[in-house]
Amino acid sequence: TRNKMMRHLFSKFEVFIIVFILSIFLYYLFYVDKYPGENEYKANYKSAEDKGYQIFRDVKDFFAGQDAAPEDAYELSKQRIFQNIENLVDKEHKLILQNDLEQLEKTDGFSGWRKRESASLSNQVQSALDRLQNPPDCNNSKKLVCHMVFPSCGFGCLLHHAAYCLIMALATRRVLIIPAEPWGYGNHSAINFLSPLSLSCLTFEGPAKSTIDSSYQVSPDDNATVIDYMPTSYEEMIMNNQSYSPPALPAALAKRIYKITRDPDAWWLGQMLGYLMRPNTKQQKRLADAKELIDFSLPVVGIQVRRGDKMTSPEGVAHELEEYMEHVELWFKKFEMKNPQTKRRIYLATDDPQVLAEVHEKYPQYEVFDNPGITDTVAKGRLEDTDESFEGLIQDVHMLSLTDYVVCTYSSNVCCLVYEMMLFRIGDAGGKIHSLDIQWWFLDRFSMLFEPIVEDLSMNLKYGDELVVDTRFLEAVIKPSYSFNQTSVETQNIRTQEIHVIPLYKLRRIHKLFNYTILDDISINKI
Repeated sequence: TRNKMMRHLFSKFEVFIIVFILSIFLYYLFYVDKYPGENEYKANYKSAEDKGYQIFRDVKDFFAGQDAAPEDAYELSKQRIFQNIENLVDKEHKLILQNDLEQLEKTDGFSGWRKRESASLSNQVQSALDRLQNPPDCNNSKKLVCHMVFPSCGFGCLLHHAAYCLIMALATRRVLIIPAEPWGYGNHSAINFLSPLSLSCLTFEGPAKSTIDSSYQVSPDDNATVIDYMPTSYEEMIMNNQSYSPPALPAALAKRIYKITRDPDAWWLGQMLGYLMRPNTKQQKRLADAKELIDFSLPVVGIQVRRGDKMTSPEGVAHELEEYMEHVELWFKKFEMKNPQTKRRIYLATDDPQVLAEVHEKYPQYEVFDNPGITDTVAKGRLEDTDESFEGLIQDVHMLSLTDYVVCTYSSNVCCLVYEMMLFRIGDAGGKIHSLDIQWWFLDRFSMLFEPIVEDLSMNLKYGDELVVDTRFLEAVIKPSYSFNQTSVETQNIRTQEIHVIPLYKLRRIHKLFNYTILDDISINKI
C-alpha cells in the first residue's frame, strides 16, 4: 500500500543520509593525515565533503522521482538526524557533523521552500492571535483575565506564564486580558513596556468566574463570559492540565511544523512570545539604537551568564566563564570551516558585574558588546526591579536572539526566552544555541510521551510501548541541573510501569495534538 511504501522509503532515505554523514567523518578520520598543514587539511576536508555531496545528490534525485513530496521525507529525516547529533558527547565530532548538515541545508534545493514555509506558518499563527485579540464586538466576546501575581516568579518565568495564558485563550477562544497591575514580586509590570495585547478589547465588565473553586481549571467547554485565572504558586499553576496544555500542538499545523523545526514545542511557545513581546514605541526606539552599535552582518555569539539571585534558588548552579567561552570558540571554529578567519565578537548579557570585568581581562582578543548599565540595574535581583531593569532585560533578550549563536543555561527562563524568540524569528534555531546545563523546558509542560525505535530486552522495552517523561519543575530542572544530562531521559513505561533512564537517540516523540478551532480554516497540507 501507499502508506507501507512511504514508511519503507522514509527509512531507506534516513539510512542514506546517515551513511552520507558517516562517510564524511570516516573519510577524514582514517584517510586524512592526522596532522596536516592548514591548507592540506582544508583541501582534504573539501575532497571528503565533495564525495558526500555526490551521494546526497544521488539520494535527492532518487526521491524526486517518487510519488511522495520529497520535502516531506527529507525534512523529517533531516530533523531526526539533527536531534540525534545533539545527543553526541564528543564535542568536535558533533561540531563537524552539525557543520555538514548545515551546509546541506544551504545547497539541498529546499532552502527557499523552508524559508517560505516557516514564514507562512508564523504568519498564520500571528493572524489567528490578532483575530482573537481584536474581535468585532468586544462587549459580547468571552474573556480570560490572567493575573501575574505569584511572587516566586521572575521576569522570564512570568512571561512564560503569560504565554501559557495566551495558549489558554486561543484554545478556549477568549480574548486575553492581563491587568496592568504590579507583578507578584515587585511594583512593576513588564506588560507596560510592550505593545498592547489588543487595539480594541483591553477591559471587561460584569462579574468574572473565579477558577479557585474549580482547582484553577480553564476548560474549552466553560460557558462563563469572563474567567478570572489567578494562581498564586507553581503548584496551583500546573493544576490546569487540559487537552490543549503543552506539549499539545495545533492539529491543523502540526505536520508542517514538524518539517521546519527540530523543537516543535518550543516553536509553538515562541509564537505566543513573539506576539506578547512586541515592543512598544519607546522600546522600539531603544532596540533600534542598540542594534546600530553592532554590525550583525558579521558573526557575533551571544552569552547570557545568570548569577545573582538565581544562585540562591534550588536550580542555581554556577558555571565558570571558561565553560561558556569553550562553546563560543567551538562555534567560531565551525564557522571558519566554510568562511575566512574572522574577528571573535561576543554580546554579553549578565547580572553579575564581576563577569564583565572577567571577560575583558581573560579574553582581550575578543570584541565584547556589553552594557554595564543593564548589568547594574538587574544585579540586585527581581525583588528590586525597576523600569530600567525591565527595559534592560527586554533589550538583552531581543539582542541575544539576533546573534548567530547563543551559549546560556536553560535553567534560566531568560535563556529559554532567547531560544523561543530565535525560533519565532527564523523558524528552526536548534543549532544556534547551547545550554550548559539542562534541556529546553517549559514550566507549564506537564509531561512528554515517547516510543522506542529499538527494542531492549534488558529494560523489557518493546515496539509500541508508550513511555512517559515527567517534565514538571522538579524533574525537568532541579534534578538535571545537578547532573547536566541532556542526552538521556527518565521514562516510565505505561505497559510495565517500569522506570528506566534511556538515551534520547533510542526514542521518538509521540506528539500531542489539539484542535484549535480558530485555525480550522487552514489546510493541513497547505504549503
